[in-house]
Amino acid sequence: MKHVILGAGAVGGLIGAALAHEGEQVTVLVRPESLARHPRHLYLERLSGKIKPSIQLDTKLSGVVDVMWIAYKAHQLVAALLSVPLDGAGIATTVPLLNGIDHVALLRSRFKHERVVPGTISVESERVALGRIIQRSPFARLALSAIGEQQLQGVAARLRHAGFSCEFQADEKTMLWSKLAFLAPFALASTASDKDKQGDLRRRCVARPTRIRRR
Repeated sequence: MKHVILGAGAVGGLIGAALAHEGEQVTVLVRPESLARHPRHLYLERLSGKIKPSIQLDTKLSGVVDVMWIAYKAHQLVAALLSVPLDGAGIATTVPLLNGIDHVALLRSRFKHERVVPGTISVESERVALGRIIQRSPFARLALSAIGEQQLQGVAARLRHAGFSCEFQADEKTMLWSKLAFLAPFALASTASDKDKQGDLRRRCVARPTRIRRR
């Protein structure tokens, strides 16, 4: 299958490396200014070993792809989508792995409802350089909305073989809210203490939550 990774950071890079190592065709979309210096592989270091699968690079999505994985932070989503056709033409399934819930409505208003399969991931992962990811936790738990079970069951099987736990959940709202409820206390603690806790949070929860400011 053909996969596109939009946001090859701690999460996108992890997913892309695992899929490429499993024999899937993976293309990472990068900013034009990063294209020349981005490696043509993803280096993933895990407790179980190291892998360095080859990938393709591009600055815009073209042609037909089976799955587009979106792993940008929520506030970067609109800008990131400039590299994707406006109507999502050629994309069979889009899997956003953003924290929060608002991005789902945005994506479904742009693409077809059934083609957007929300997901969450729990893993301690960090991008330490372009194309270089370290997974520090022994687990990588991926949850996907059951709306995409039919078209993604083969992908889920490959990720399980790569060491992920992967399940489809019927109640996608609960799935998304559960992750958000877990992250919110970290954001509030950071704001209340007026200290930057984001480094540890990024490694533990994969993405940075929105800071909540008191008035």
